[in-house]
Amino acid sequence: MKAFKLGDLLDVILDRIAPRLGISKEDIKVNVTGLVLGEKLHEDLINKTESNRMYELDDMYIILRNNEDVLKYQNIKKVDLTEYTSKDVELISKDEIEEIVMSYLKNYPSRGCF
Repeated sequence: MKAFKLGDLLDVILDRIAPRLGISKEDIKVNVTGLVLGEKLHEDLINKTESNRMYELDDMYIILRNNEDVLKYQNIKKVDLTEYTSKDVELISKDEIEEIVMSYLKNYPSRGCF
């Protein structure tokens, strides 16, 4: 799983997407509030309870119902992590963010100008 910074998403929208839609970045109001009470910087992808049943299979992690299920898989390896959060994953680039946003806009023409 990949993650991104909200600031990078904002940059992409202001600098790359808005001009394509004929919107000046000066016309977009940005209100930076910071974290609100209870908000987290990173999402928990796998918690401590799940980590003892976490294995790597090919290019992904899997969480088994119980450790006995490991016998159903070939080439499975136990992962030695106590938790796995979005801070532990690769951040996508602004180019990748732009591709995702543009793909979304193209698939939902009523929400964009494409």
